[in-house]
Order: sequence, then C-alpha cells, then structure tokens
Amino acid sequence: MNKAFFICGLLLCIKAWAAPFLVCAPVASGASGTPVSYTVTGLGSAVINSPAVTITAGTVQLHLDLGTAGQNLANGTYTVSATATNSAGTSAASSPFTFSLPLPSVPAAPASLSLSPN
Repeated sequence: MNKAFFICGLLLCIKAWAAPFLVCAPVASGASGTPVSYTVTGLGSAVINSPAVTITAGTVQLHLDLGTAGQNLANGTYTVSATATNSAGTSAASSPFTFSLPLPSVPAAPASLSLSPN
C-alpha cells in the first residue's frame, strides 16, 4: 500500500513539473530598469501579459506556463517575442524565438522501485 502511495506521489510531482515554460534570463531586481511585467506575442491572436516572477532572491524573470495549467498550447510551431516593461513604463523587446510543441519526449519514469539482494 505504501508503495502505491509513493508511486502516485512521484507521478503527481512529475506532472506538476512537466509543463514547458517560456522563460528569459534572470534580471537583478531592485534597480530602476528591473521589469515588473512582460508582454508576449506569437502564441495566438491575443497578447499575453505576465508579471515578472521572482525565481531566486534578488532576480526576476518571465516564467510563462505554456502547458495545460497555463496557455494550453496545441502542438505546432510558434515564433514568439517578449517585451519587458519597468515601473516607469519604459520597455525593451526581445528578438523573436521559434520553438515547436510537443517538446522532445523524455524517458519513462522508473516504476516499481524495490530492493534486491543482488
């Protein structure tokens, strides 16, 4: 019974981190040029606004969920751009970035873990 709970727990953790995320390089927070939000284009007809996310102490970045918990994108090829905007309203745009979904598959997670005498 404990083994079943352990395996279910592993599967839930894997699912929670399985979504692809659109990210940018971390930017130091606290400076006047630190982004407070990002605008993403190229993921459909609508412009997507996303707040800057604190990833580690002292840095922020774009961290947009493209999987089922977020944008739920269909398989295909996308060319996106992001614009960072600071608290003063000044902005700067990225170069276009092209990617395809689905992402390359990952190997199956180990199952039925146990101890063996040899």
